[in-house]
Amino acid sequence: MSSQERHEDLCLEICVSVLELFCEPHDADLAKLRTSEAIDLMAFCRSLLRGELGSALTINAAGDIDFASPPVQAHVGLDAARLSGVSWASLWPPAERTKVLEALATARSGRVARFEGFSPTTDGAPRWWEVVVYPLSIDAGQLPAGCRMLAVFRNITAFREGQEKLAQSVRLEALGQLTGGVAHDFNNLLTVILGAAETLAAELPAGTDHRSLADVTLQAAERGADLVSRLLTFCRHQTLEPQSIDCGGMIGSVQNLAQHLIREDVELTISPPPAPLYCSADRAELEAALLNLCINARDAMPGGGDLSIEAEAVTLDREAARQLGLTQGRFALFTVKDTGVGMTAETLRRAIEPFFTTKGLAGGNGLGLSTVYGFAQQSGGCLTIASKPKRGTTVRLYLPGAAGPGQLLLDLPAAPVAASAAHILLVEDDALVRAQAARLLAGLGHRVTVAEDGPSALQALKRAPDIALLMTDVVMPGGMNGRELASRARAEHPSLKVLLTSGYSEDVAPRDARSGGGQAFLAKPYRRAQLATAVSAALARHEAPASAGRNIIPLAGARRSRFERQAV
Repeated sequence: MSSQERHEDLCLEICVSVLELFCEPHDADLAKLRTSEAIDLMAFCRSLLRGELGSALTINAAGDIDFASPPVQAHVGLDAARLSGVSWASLWPPAERTKVLEALATARSGRVARFEGFSPTTDGAPRWWEVVVYPLSIDAGQLPAGCRMLAVFRNITAFREGQEKLAQSVRLEALGQLTGGVAHDFNNLLTVILGAAETLAAELPAGTDHRSLADVTLQAAERGADLVSRLLTFCRHQTLEPQSIDCGGMIGSVQNLAQHLIREDVELTISPPPAPLYCSADRAELEAALLNLCINARDAMPGGGDLSIEAEAVTLDREAARQLGLTQGRFALFTVKDTGVGMTAETLRRAIEPFFTTKGLAGGNGLGLSTVYGFAQQSGGCLTIASKPKRGTTVRLYLPGAAGPGQLLLDLPAAPVAASAAHILLVEDDALVRAQAARLLAGLGHRVTVAEDGPSALQALKRAPDIALLMTDVVMPGGMNGRELASRARAEHPSLKVLLTSGYSEDVAPRDARSGGGQAFLAKPYRRAQLATAVSAALARHEAPASAGRNIIPLAGARRSRFERQAV
């Protein structure tokens, strides 16, 4: 029998089986259906088996392939002759074969079977399929030996990936909320530990065992603070200081730093933008993000390889922006590409989850990519990752474009002067943090009045009109947070200066900068020197005229990236 004759026989068998499957034997219109619609049904079957309407194959009662349409042949990389007689279940990954065997058993019993299965292409591209298996030539509810089953496939990869992205987004959002709450409480504890360790270190003689213990405690607390900072970046609650950044200069700076982090067998090249390009981002966090990506690329090339960093301008139209979850417009695109081992589909799916790592317990904490992801999201951009096993990885970081060179969106004090003794009202709901902060402020020569919530702070202001500075936590229980307290206090005492502090800051400084509220901000945990500088700068504002413009102080002292902090 020729191939064409065999093809026509299959079409005829499918037509008859479909009519028998969906029409009762006593149906008076059965004959009419067979004569009036069989022609259309035959045309449909021909198109199906030719691959014009999707993927299909026929399977004999033993579960072996009898015929495969061209799309099926292309998917598995075998032609029709080599597929004939092959077990259909053997073509699926081991984890999916149970579903296939159950579908075959259902079809043999005379019922239609449906399932969803994962079967990648020959080049490793992920593919999800919706499969329907129809029994053909049913005899008394069973499939006679020698008869066939028809399997029809529909590619649902885009739908499944959309479901997975939505589920991942929900997981990350829930994890971010949990992380933010834990980070807030942990920052309060670190504030106490840092302050106590620093006080002990200052009072103990150098070279003694007790001084060494105090120094080790201080270093461990600083590492803990850096870990919390990364967690806050992931869940988008880190305080950022956006400014207009020269992208070409940034990757040049990263190149200089990365040379000390990568091995000699890794060839690093950079491609600066052909024309001046600026983006809006936090300089320290952008530098840390790019260095993180370089370190990941280095670790993915244990035998050496090529690492490239590129910056370019891209303009996203509405559709391109929608796919990335951004608004249309101009963006700066940083691309970090390596020729390393790459990632499997499962690793790629979990790459940005915090604490997920493939480097083992000693290789990292699993916060690298999650930190970069959180920074990109909080900055108004996004992060995409493309990778295949043995083909390297390409990470793209999109950040909003900026018009040109500019200053920090937040004005930093040039050189805060030492403040004379002042009366400070300290408002903090955590008893340990309140006691430690009061101790530090008193040690700096200030007179301190403490309160545990907003209402008691307002009462303290009424009793002591000489209070010069209100230092308050932002997040407090009792129905009045630090912002509301500051607003009410300044309404009654216009000359009062405010220093906000928090371990769970959701862009506190930028919002206050835009409102021009005259409020400084100090992130927890802080050290004695940072506290002294922040208090001095806030009190120094007494001498600035009211028209001096924005007077927000996001953090005492210049910010350094976590890589610079590790180096000192």
